[in-house]
Amino acid sequence: MFRDLPTIAALGAFFLLAERLFPARPGQRILRPQFGVDFAHYVVNSFVVVAALGLALVPAMVIVAAAVPESVRGAVGAQPVWLQVVELTFVCDVAIYVSHRLTHVVPWLWRFHSIHHSATDVDWLVATRSHPVDLAFMRGSMILAGFALGFSPRAWALYAVYFTAQSLFLHANLRLPLGPLSVLYAGPEFHRWHHSDAPEARDRNFVTHFPWLDLLFGTLYLPAGRRPDRYGVDEAIPPAYLRQIAHPFRR
Repeated sequence: MFRDLPTIAALGAFFLLAERLFPARPGQRILRPQFGVDFAHYVVNSFVVVAALGLALVPAMVIVAAAVPESVRGAVGAQPVWLQVVELTFVCDVAIYVSHRLTHVVPWLWRFHSIHHSATDVDWLVATRSHPVDLAFMRGSMILAGFALGFSPRAWALYAVYFTAQSLFLHANLRLPLGPLSVLYAGPEFHRWHHSDAPEARDRNFVTHFPWLDLLFGTLYLPAGRRPDRYGVDEAIPPAYLRQIAHPFRR
């Protein structure tokens, strides 16, 4: 969902400026270590992995579509587009919660997801740092959940732009306390704890949109008046892109 170059360029420019004006971690450089590696993740994931995933999901999409009555799929797709986008956001966030939590509790899946968590400097571009297997698993769960219910292509197109912006926003090095709203809507303050190396925080805050889902399932972590001290994982992840891709298979 990061394939629209003008959109990603505009969003990147916006977050670069916002991070300079309101940084959560002052002094973090734009061209930080691993910036080039994260850009490589963006290019490969956006133009190779996502395209391959679209082809690989075709048989599964046929199966899940057949499992839902056509009357239901038709009724969902006939709703106003704005309502579909709202519903699609909720459906995808539930799928994100389930698949994301699995990547933290299933050791084989964590091997791939740990690449995303290996970033020790978190900013907007870290949103694109994902091992292809991890990306395929999580995006595939979202796509199949929404496709099964019959949301229209227009709703998917609008949600894709929103999801891209929200993903970059969550990872931005941005100081934006939302106060009581932080339980209703996910922001950088919420997601930074997910990237913390603190054991009590790492397996928390799984959603992309609605933190109240984490609250509902007992995985919300938002201590008042505190910020993470460090980001990363307690294991050695190679710094080079190709070695990161190979790392989960070498364990």
